[in-house]
Amino acid sequence: MTILTGVVLLLLSLTLNSPSFGQLSGTRTIPTDYATIALAVQDLNIQGVGGGGIVFNVLAGHTENTSNILISIGVNQPTSTRPVTFKKIGTGSNPLIVAFPGVSDTLDGIIKLSGTDFITFDAIDMLDPSSNAGVRMMESGYSLLRASANDGCKNVVIKNCKITLQKANKLSIGIYVANRDKTGNLIAAVDSSAQNNYNKFFGNIISNVYRGIVVISSSTLRDINNEVGITGESANSITNWGGGNLSCEGIRCEGQINVKICNNSIEGGGGTTNGVTGILATLFGVSGLAPNYEISKNKINVKANASTSATYGIRALATGDTVRIHDNLVDNCDAQHTVSNFSALVHDPPDTTSAAYIRNNVVRNNLLSGTGVATMIGGIGTIANLQIRSNQIHNNQMTGSSGTMNCMIAGSGNVQCDSNIVYNNSIPNTSGGTGSTLYGYYNNGSPFTEKVQNNTIYNLTIAGTGTSFSTMTAGIRSIVTSNTSKTISDNLVHGISSIGGLFFPGGVFGIISTAGIDTKIFRNRIYDITNFGEQGHSYGCYVTSGTAISIHNNFVSDIKAPNSYSSIAVIGISMTSPFAFSSVKIYYNSVYLNASGAFTFGSSGLQITSSQISTTATLDLRNNIIINESTPGTVSGLTVAYRRSSLYLNNFDNVSDYNLLKVDSASTNVLLYHDGTYSAQTIDEYKTIVSPRETHSKSLDVTFQNTATADMHLAGSSVGDIDLVGMPLSGYSADYDLDNRNPMFPYIGADESSAFIIPKLNLTLNLQACSPNQDTVRAYLRNATSPFAKVDSAKGYLSPSGTVTFDLINAVNGVNYYLVVKHRNSIETWSKPGGEVFVSDSLSYDFTSSSSQAFGSNMILVGAEYSFYTGDVNNDGIVDAADVSQIDNDASIFASGYVITDLNCDGSVDATDLLYADNNASNFVTMISP
Repeated sequence: MTILTGVVLLLLSLTLNSPSFGQLSGTRTIPTDYATIALAVQDLNIQGVGGGGIVFNVLAGHTENTSNILISIGVNQPTSTRPVTFKKIGTGSNPLIVAFPGVSDTLDGIIKLSGTDFITFDAIDMLDPSSNAGVRMMESGYSLLRASANDGCKNVVIKNCKITLQKANKLSIGIYVANRDKTGNLIAAVDSSAQNNYNKFFGNIISNVYRGIVVISSSTLRDINNEVGITGESANSITNWGGGNLSCEGIRCEGQINVKICNNSIEGGGGTTNGVTGILATLFGVSGLAPNYEISKNKINVKANASTSATYGIRALATGDTVRIHDNLVDNCDAQHTVSNFSALVHDPPDTTSAAYIRNNVVRNNLLSGTGVATMIGGIGTIANLQIRSNQIHNNQMTGSSGTMNCMIAGSGNVQCDSNIVYNNSIPNTSGGTGSTLYGYYNNGSPFTEKVQNNTIYNLTIAGTGTSFSTMTAGIRSIVTSNTSKTISDNLVHGISSIGGLFFPGGVFGIISTAGIDTKIFRNRIYDITNFGEQGHSYGCYVTSGTAISIHNNFVSDIKAPNSYSSIAVIGISMTSPFAFSSVKIYYNSVYLNASGAFTFGSSGLQITSSQISTTATLDLRNNIIINESTPGTVSGLTVAYRRSSLYLNNFDNVSDYNLLKVDSASTNVLLYHDGTYSAQTIDEYKTIVSPRETHSKSLDVTFQNTATADMHLAGSSVGDIDLVGMPLSGYSADYDLDNRNPMFPYIGADESSAFIIPKLNLTLNLQACSPNQDTVRAYLRNATSPFAKVDSAKGYLSPSGTVTFDLINAVNGVNYYLVVKHRNSIETWSKPGGEVFVSDSLSYDFTSSSSQAFGSNMILVGAEYSFYTGDVNNDGIVDAADVSQIDNDASIFASGYVITDLNCDGSVDATDLLYADNNASNFVTMISP
């Protein structure tokens, strides 16, 4: 071989196996162009990247033994147009880097990027073998580090890689983005170039690590726009992590801005005796802001064995401008605790988050063994605008002897909790005297507004042998400040039960509300509320306090306490507000009870706290159906439709009316009304006690579709039953189903059914002085026999032709009635002797055809029509000097407008009006009646 030939061969060998000279670009193959990834990196660090970037194709099945590969490209660094890629090529197993034994107990990693940008690792696997023990174990698979205070890692992509370390090393992290340099020193960024930004990690399989992915920013100039998992790409799978006595996370993002944690599958934490969190987004310390971060489409399954440390599925601890947590699944978590807490999904910022949206998440089949607090979904603390919407929470369980489970919990700010489905959650094994609580929705914060709407909450159960009086189960519980504006509406709550709980602080409730400046509870359907305790209390809707309270259009039924010997064990609706200068409106509710209990059992359809002060919780009670067909105790106890706490009616507004109170077989212990002093078995007795209130209230049977499920829509003969007519109430124009109420003749109760057939009275009449001008008249329907009691009345507008129609809802076909008409300045006129009869809900009567059409022929002929005498301006039944004098006075001052002394309805009082009155007074015109 010649010398020249030897030189050529030597140069060729150096080209194939050693770093090349010049910037790297194009495509290289490992192990062809470079024997190992480590050698390729060595060359890359020296030469940098040329035009178009460089792709290192690593052959499938390639394996090398190395560690602490440091990528720190000092010259010709990668850019968006000159990226670096290491990727698998060919079929077969991914290229694998088997970790060479490490030398540090804190700094060893397989691949470390130091201030490197625009580099991708695709399907390059890593393994820290079990032969590496103690200090030789790796602390990280991939790590992204800062080169200096002004040089971080940006636009790094790690995807489709399998990273397997040793979780026996409690510092081991699959992918680690750090605010440190290669020697482990903390690096505070001094400008944006030092941030680790725009990095993406997806499609990776990470296992046997203590923590899966950790992304930690500098406390100043924090990292932005990093993505851990990407929607639409393959998910990160993080399994078999944790297991020691240090806290651990599947994913931890700390101090990040606009971070996205999406599309990750996280399962692990088993054996950990400290805190375990599937996903944690947090900040440094207790302050700061992480604007606009997102946690979505993740699957979380964590295990923990901590006795006192908390476990979280997803914890969004970082304060943010806008926080979005949506479409996550937290499933089959198992927190084997003693007294510590479990939170499946919670946002609990230390400062004020501007807006948080917790939507479309599923939390199910999770188990907490201890006696701590379990929160399934929560927005806790101060969140200016919190939305908890369209989540599903079901089949979660606490198996300890006591505990608290909040299926949904909210805090301060403006709270919107709607369209969630919560069911089959329980604390089944209570024992001893420590109380337990279970809530479908709970808030004891200080929100400005609180809206709990359109939620379905059912099958919440506390069972076992617990004996505490403080045990409480509630579908919805709101304990807020007095300044909260509160709406609880359109919720379906049923199947709420407990082994016990004595009011108060325990009991079983469909809805319980405390405080609020403006509380509206409406269109809720509440049923199957059961307390199995011997002194247990069950309430459908219970309001303890508030300033302006409105409870309307609710369906309430099947409230039970089958073993209770409490004197008031079951209540449909209860209001006990002690607030001065407060008001309570209870309108259009349908309540049906049919409960029984032990020997001193008692119940109330409606329970109200009385006050001697008229402005303390002033009750306006109208248009309700309150039926209590419960069975009182065999020894004592009362079944009461409407119960007040004492005899004082001062805070029972006089406008209260049109209510239906009903019990089954009234007796001394089955009452329509009771206040501790007075009782009423009949509706007339009740009206006497509460007079002048409740003039039109009734007691009669009502047929509902299905009281067992609170389907309180009217059925059978109750549809169209004229006895169920209520009074129109301004501002309450729709029923439970949002059907429009009849503006004149609405139904009482929460269901507006088919329109009533209202008897109509059609009159033809003429006014002596006023006709054909239009004016208002009122018709009265009176019995045709003494004492001619008033049956009904209505106001109508007299047309120029003299016709007017009245709706008289109390008229009955085939019954004789006198027709009486009053006009503002005419003589009251009665129909002819004997009475008139409605046929097919209609009666037409013409006063103008003959004087005998009026009782005593008490009309005057005007032209061809008999007419009502005018001039009775003081409505005392006679036209006399007093009327004349009043007209004369108004005429002398030229009175005008719609005044009672204007007899001819021309808008002014003058001599013409005076002449009518003077003539009729001279003829001694008076009212004539039977």
